[in-house]
Amino acid sequence: MDRTEIVCRFLERDLCVHPTVLHEIASREDPDEFVERFLSSVKKKGIITLQDLQSFDVEVRRGGRRAAEEYESEVEIRDPGEASPAKGSLEGFVQYFNSRYEKGLRVFRERSHLKGTITVSRALEAAQGSEVKVVGLVTEIRKSKKGNTILVIEDPTGTVPAVIPSSESRLADLSKSIVHDDVVCVDGVIYSNKGNIIIANELFLPDVPIEKDRGKGGGVPLSIALVSDIHLGSYEFMEREFMRFIKWLRGEVGSEKQKRLAESVKYLVVAGDVVDGVGIYPGQLNDLQIKDIYEQYSRVAELLEMVPDYIDIIISPGNHDATSQAEPQPAIFRDFAERLYENPSIRMVGNPCYVKLHGTSVLVYHGRSMDDIISTVPGMSYSRPETAMLELLKKRQLVPIFGEKVPVSPRGMDCLFIDEVPDIFHTGHVHTTGASSYRGINIINSGAFQSQTEYQRKLNLHPDPGKVPIFNMETGKTVIMKFAG
Repeated sequence: MDRTEIVCRFLERDLCVHPTVLHEIASREDPDEFVERFLSSVKKKGIITLQDLQSFDVEVRRGGRRAAEEYESEVEIRDPGEASPAKGSLEGFVQYFNSRYEKGLRVFRERSHLKGTITVSRALEAAQGSEVKVVGLVTEIRKSKKGNTILVIEDPTGTVPAVIPSSESRLADLSKSIVHDDVVCVDGVIYSNKGNIIIANELFLPDVPIEKDRGKGGGVPLSIALVSDIHLGSYEFMEREFMRFIKWLRGEVGSEKQKRLAESVKYLVVAGDVVDGVGIYPGQLNDLQIKDIYEQYSRVAELLEMVPDYIDIIISPGNHDATSQAEPQPAIFRDFAERLYENPSIRMVGNPCYVKLHGTSVLVYHGRSMDDIISTVPGMSYSRPETAMLELLKKRQLVPIFGEKVPVSPRGMDCLFIDEVPDIFHTGHVHTTGASSYRGINIINSGAFQSQTEYQRKLNLHPDPGKVPIFNMETGKTVIMKFAG
């Protein structure tokens, strides 16, 4: 049955078919059989919409409602960027770094063994051989002639060099992960023969506390689908695989076990780069199948309208989206994506954003700063994004290094400090899928729906597209669904 025959069959019943519905019916495995079943059950007259198809699919599946339909949505959103307006001034930058220091200091002082910290000025006044604990930002990293690492630590009262002896292998290895602007705590001894310095005995990052039960959503049998980097508009956008993902959510494809998993999906969280954008990099127009930014967002909205309406969709922007490039980013500008805003199932949020879903806290961050971490910290790799994400958690900072690849908007506070420890840390950006856990936190990078680009080929980067992590809120476990191949 071709599209013309489908339209005629519906017209015989005084029914009109929306073009999106026609495309959806024609793409089914057996359009003839589906049309007959649908027409035998439909009672309305007029235009058949996607919602009508979805309602029909839900009724067909086991003759009843899906598991996720039995629960009302429970969504709480905290957008850090909304709490503090941007301040494009020197004062704004000073407040930004002071806020980072104060938040880090507060974290360190919550630990019983680090409560006795003092300011840098007091450490500089201490006598030779005194034991001190100092918290500050790392303003300089260098090597001494003897191969020791020297970290220059600054707080609001002054600066002091801290020496990490190369003979202390554990500390020396830890110091390799330290980057400029990190908040650290140095526990050491004052050495004052050549001006006061600290010889470090211990070196600490803010890190996250251990909590074994973190990550479970109160026993509800629901799941969260985590995606990012759809890049609709690019020639490399994997529309077939993305449609297969949507059909899986609707229970149309997959094994029985996979369909049962789909029935549990209550939330879909998108961590940025919804579209490929326009003017993001030189020569991009040559890579675009859809060259109009409005059309890109309209098309992605059309696809997301096929997602079952009981699934809440949370969309955060990335560096390819139509919003401010400086982080924290506000939500995608409504002028460019009106159709997304009109969808009652979609919530548009900033980057980063904290979202609580049925009691499970998700820190959504696009992940652009992983470029800096991967290029700076030894042992990091684009093929294992979860290792770079782990570094961000240990640093308690989404954009540790100021002035590198990620532009930062100075505000009255550091909105990029991880002050709320999440159950799930979800990023994208690097186009490779990764999942691990650390101290009860589920670390998940959701890959992409864009195949390898020419730019990635030049850099020998190999994406891992077409995969979607599904987090089970009842068990705290993650399953990777594959829609490519």
